[in-house]
Amino acid sequence: MKHPLSVLAVGSLFFMTLVISGPSCFSQTEAITDYTREVEQNCFKPLGLFPQNLWRLQTGDQSCVSSFSPLTTPDKLVVDFEFTATPQIEYLAISTPLRIDQENVWLGFQVTAKDTAGRELHPYWIARCVDPSGETHSVRLDDELPGDWCVGKVASSPGHWGGDEDGVLQLPCRVECFLMDRERDGWKQQGQLTLTGFQFFSYDKNAMAPMITATAPAAGNPANLLTPGEASGNYDITLAPVDEFKEKAVQLKIERQINGVTEPATIMEQFAGQALNITRPVEPGFEAVRITPFVQEGSETRLGQPLKFSFAVLPEKVVKDPWFGVCTHLQTTPMEAAARAGLGMVRDDMPWASVEKEKGVYQFPESFDKYVDRATELGLEPLLIINYGNKLYDEGDFPHSDEAVAAYARYAGEVAKHFKGRCRYYEIWNEWTGGCGMGRWMKNAHNTPENYLKLIKAASEAIREVDSNAFIVGGGGDHYTYHFEEIQKEMELGVMNWCDAYSVHPYIYPANPRDAQMKENMTKIVELMKANGCEHPRLWLTELGWPTHTILSKEEAIRGSSFTLEDYSASMLVQSAVVYRSIPEVTNYFWYDLQNDGTEAKYNEHNFGLVHNAKFQFQPKASLAALACVTQILVGSKVDENQDLTTETRTVYTITRPDGSRVLVAWTHGDSEDFLPENTVRRVGLYGNELTGDDNSLTTRPVWYFLK
Repeated sequence: MKHPLSVLAVGSLFFMTLVISGPSCFSQTEAITDYTREVEQNCFKPLGLFPQNLWRLQTGDQSCVSSFSPLTTPDKLVVDFEFTATPQIEYLAISTPLRIDQENVWLGFQVTAKDTAGRELHPYWIARCVDPSGETHSVRLDDELPGDWCVGKVASSPGHWGGDEDGVLQLPCRVECFLMDRERDGWKQQGQLTLTGFQFFSYDKNAMAPMITATAPAAGNPANLLTPGEASGNYDITLAPVDEFKEKAVQLKIERQINGVTEPATIMEQFAGQALNITRPVEPGFEAVRITPFVQEGSETRLGQPLKFSFAVLPEKVVKDPWFGVCTHLQTTPMEAAARAGLGMVRDDMPWASVEKEKGVYQFPESFDKYVDRATELGLEPLLIINYGNKLYDEGDFPHSDEAVAAYARYAGEVAKHFKGRCRYYEIWNEWTGGCGMGRWMKNAHNTPENYLKLIKAASEAIREVDSNAFIVGGGGDHYTYHFEEIQKEMELGVMNWCDAYSVHPYIYPANPRDAQMKENMTKIVELMKANGCEHPRLWLTELGWPTHTILSKEEAIRGSSFTLEDYSASMLVQSAVVYRSIPEVTNYFWYDLQNDGTEAKYNEHNFGLVHNAKFQFQPKASLAALACVTQILVGSKVDENQDLTTETRTVYTITRPDGSRVLVAWTHGDSEDFLPENTVRRVGLYGNELTGDDNSLTTRPVWYFLK
């Protein structure tokens, strides 16, 4: 029998000639290879069961309270558990004797976790593997495959300790336990686990081989950005099987997501040279189209690499909002997308080591000037980060010696001198508390609040000597919970005497603003600033974002396809922007980042962008369309939480616009509910799309209500 992980139920097949109508426009670029959960399961092949009758629960100070329920069937394990919200470490550990003596082995099982009321829970799963030297590796098990599968590869991992500490998981190794960790620190929960289908697997990425190619007319760079009312017309996208599949009956599963709503899939037969007719859009919004090729081989379905194209219709004329910015990684081509979405600022690095390669000699790379000049051309104010160590001083460590601090300050002055008249905003370092930009010294004792104060004092004096109009952002992007003690110490030492605003990086993904107490945490910092003599606190959020990598979260609302992940990220962008705009002391908000930094679907750092990677010609992601909508509604506006309409199940904010008109924005915290405020004359969706009809349901996707 074929294992369920390697089978995809395509459903009833029918043959048709497909004409896709609606807002779309394809570019002459590679389609985005889209490794969705539905497809990735096709890569796993079963190698056999592992033992099912020697399970035991580990107990100890770090374990939650747990017990086995009687086995109902030989291959089914049921465990009752209780997490008691201990302040430090707490987990459930289940072990069975497993030995791994070959490479490229995956292991997993099917698992469901429910609380005592029967609601699904999504804790984290880890396999602890111990090699012959005694070194332990924590291997994350990905639990987002369809069918409640929890699967991971037995391999070296960053989370390792003990033994020879070489960071390499040597074979043969043993699996010490499967560890279920809590959803978050301080988790208090009672429930029951059901585990079954215990298997070893191999993983063959080539199981999703390319089956088709796609060519289409060019559509700009960044690609597929349109404005409302452009001339209508069709684009013909030619799809053809690759050589291996020319003699096979390749079929296509076509899926579309329009403004966050995924439409029913259609199936068509594919012939060489067949075209899809795509209608040019005319209304604001966002659309993605995914094409998954497949062939029937007997009773089995073989899947090919899916392709995805995306399109955003943005306002033709925008008012730039200086409150909004984006981090860019010196990318100038997609910067146009930021300008067209209504952003007012861009943020990027000016690494010290790239300019001063010989002591006292400063040569600015051409890319730095091109970046600043392009931003200015597009009407975007650059925030330049004066950052990172230089091996010429303190061996590249965080500058702490008198010589290194003085050298860093001289460099800061040189940056201000070089860009005077083109830039006035400067940030002192980036994420120094986490050791960022300190090379092999990342875990040293020199990146302290005291040393940071020496650095910012010297750098600020040097910058202001060159440009008295300079605006200096201090703090270097601490996280407001993980680094609160450092923030507190900086405030006590008087950091605000040397900067105009303080920088914070309030990453909370995959959580939402309410669950992460985003507003409360930021207010704590505001009060801390005031308590230490800062009369007019200004907080700049110089990085935050929700990446769309395929293992973003175990939140039920965002499990599954990239369609859903992008929609969730866009919703979080709007929710966080509205909440932070309601805090008067938060005076700037920078999304991280402008473009995906790579093409690896599972890696968070490759998936933070508003647009896709350069390889895909910077096609838009859902968050870009959402951002273009929120900037134009919030520009120049005052935002307040609406206490009368906010409830336990929904959040509502009132936006008072410069002309005195009012707009409400609302979203739920789970289930949908009916909601239509009095005096509503117009409803606008997350992507700037008009909402019509009698359906007044509200979900976690924000809706804008324009009032009389």
